[in-house]
Amino acid sequence: DDGIVIPKDQKKPYLPWSLVLCNAAFGTMVSDKSLGFTWAVNAHENAITPWHNDTALDNRGELLILCADGKSYDLLRGATADFTPQRAVWRGKAADVAFRVQVYVPEKGACKRCRVELTCDAARDVQLFYYLEPTLGGDSAFVHVERQADGLLLSSPAAAVRGRAYLCAVGGADAVMTDRASCLFDEPKNAHAGVAAAVGKNIRLTAGETACAEFALSFAAQEKAALMLPYLPLREPQPTAALRVHSADPQFDRMVNTWLPWQARKCRFEGRTGFYQCGGAWGFRDQLQDASAFLLTDPALARRHLLRCAAVQFEQGDVLHWWHRLPPQDGGLRGVRTRYRDDLLWLPWLAAEYVRATDDRSVLDVPVPYLAAEPLTDNETERYFAPAQSTLREPLRAHCIRAIDCSMQTGAHGLVLIGGGDWNDGFNRVGIGGKGESVWLTLFLCIVLERFAPLCDDATAQRYAKQREALLRAAEDAWDGDHYLRAYLDDGTPLGKTEPDAECQIDSIAQSFAAFAGLRAERVRTALRTAAERLTDREKGIVKLLDPPFTGNGKQAGYITAYPPGIRENGGQYTHAAVWLCMAMLQNGMLREGLELFRMLDPAHFCEDAARCARYGAEPYALAGDIPAAERPIACTGWSLYTGSAAWMYRAATELILGVRCENGALHLRPHLDAKMAPVTLEMQVKQTKIRVRIDKADGKELYENGKIIKAIQLDGGTHSVILR
Repeated sequence: DDGIVIPKDQKKPYLPWSLVLCNAAFGTMVSDKSLGFTWAVNAHENAITPWHNDTALDNRGELLILCADGKSYDLLRGATADFTPQRAVWRGKAADVAFRVQVYVPEKGACKRCRVELTCDAARDVQLFYYLEPTLGGDSAFVHVERQADGLLLSSPAAAVRGRAYLCAVGGADAVMTDRASCLFDEPKNAHAGVAAAVGKNIRLTAGETACAEFALSFAAQEKAALMLPYLPLREPQPTAALRVHSADPQFDRMVNTWLPWQARKCRFEGRTGFYQCGGAWGFRDQLQDASAFLLTDPALARRHLLRCAAVQFEQGDVLHWWHRLPPQDGGLRGVRTRYRDDLLWLPWLAAEYVRATDDRSVLDVPVPYLAAEPLTDNETERYFAPAQSTLREPLRAHCIRAIDCSMQTGAHGLVLIGGGDWNDGFNRVGIGGKGESVWLTLFLCIVLERFAPLCDDATAQRYAKQREALLRAAEDAWDGDHYLRAYLDDGTPLGKTEPDAECQIDSIAQSFAAFAGLRAERVRTALRTAAERLTDREKGIVKLLDPPFTGNGKQAGYITAYPPGIRENGGQYTHAAVWLCMAMLQNGMLREGLELFRMLDPAHFCEDAARCARYGAEPYALAGDIPAAERPIACTGWSLYTGSAAWMYRAATELILGVRCENGALHLRPHLDAKMAPVTLEMQVKQTKIRVRIDKADGKELYENGKIIKAIQLDGGTHSVILR
């Protein structure tokens, strides 16, 4: 059982521990002590109930209230919570009434189900209410409430997405209320103003028997559909896993089998929301990376997303940095065009990753339209607008080539120009004058050129190979004795150079991508060791992005200096980069160091230590996007749930530690295990091929099937049982 039980005695940090339950069209985020908030279509633009990231108050726009003996009780506050990726369950007791609350979102449809079971030792009458403060994507002052037989129909002329929300007691409501003063029963009558909505059930409890009530919150474009959704036979989500691991390390198993894929899919891809950020939008670089986590288990997701992203590329080759795509009648597409230079390269990167994993080249021939708009002017760093669709339509391969060719501008050191910034958005002034160069971006482009060239015609492939060699030489020239530089500012000042009193003497991602790009092996190993020594804080259990942090008095690299030293990108742990460092070590034969780093980053491992769990504060089943390196009080971790580091952590676990990779229509096994994990059993289904792998010892080299040595497992739709020994 991979579920997480959160005790009611609150022997945990005070931060809310949240759970996202959703499908691609509808969802809700609950916490261990609240019903959270609910949305439809887009978590940011069309929140049905309010989202707040207030760690003290939590999200309290939805409540379950029990009324008994003239008092009212918030059922979830102080209850014991039990979370799985499919449902949330709370158990507790209020007014001598035992209760069990279960919330889930069906696999399809736009409906949140809430089932409440009540039991009591003696017969008595109680009332149960589902209360919410409706926003419908805007201000609650605009919400219109209309009574229905079973509940309340909610609408708003200011809604970003046209539609109706329906709050009901399934089977009929005994009470309906529409103002906050009446709904919040213990509050002074003049304490609240504005629209609220509550539906209630009168329940007669018989001694020793259980009484049930069910509530639903639905949303649909048409009123009739919203009213019908709570009564449709919508199937409760069932646990599924295309890959399951059973090892001697149960915490590793729990994260790989359950929580990492849940976080990547539900928080990042479908919901695009979390407690600390409610984005709702698609990020060009962001979800392309997230999609790569599903190349083994759900490649169709990656294929769809490639085409989705190609459709927000401009004719000039650059792309929308992020965008909302709402229904056409609600405004359609709108997003922000920027000068960030890495975004567009993630398109050919994922295209190459997808073809390698699936052997499906047909996606490269799918025609996709561009966007048409005037480029940014010299005075614009970004523009948020609704671009038009171009009449030009080209195959995905051509989109990828435009992205690559748009990224080829180099500067005085032969490195790629950083423009308005690269992966680290905070470096937005490194190249503000048009001359700044990025070592990391150069390395990333080298990776893209190497992987995408085989998918091009001969002339293009040869051109890319020549350009890659020149870029690799320039990157090697950025060597600083024991690590690689990060960038050059407009005036030629190096960023990432070891010198007295300098800021950012070393940056993690330049070292990791030097490994991924295939720079000189002896230098790469030196750079990785230097990064580990200078960026790993074992006492705090973190891996810093860079060191020393910016103070604001030295190099003016950008808004990164707005963060205090040791916070977020400015020298805190940015978990994305920490996972990349772990992967680079494993990929380069540094097994002990790589596995140590993985366990240091994995909350399921480090939260077994009570002191570190208290310092961490966030959910022990989800990665946090960043952890401060500065001296800090307990429980101040931020950006849990909504971070792309979960996808990379899953890839580190499956592709490098377990060594499972699909290439050229076959599954290959090259694990990086230690004695703490063996023996290991893997069960998976890939391309309708059922596979069971047993790894008897950590250093197994030969793969056997039916007593014969094989090089790889053929994805032929059959059943295979193999042993690695």
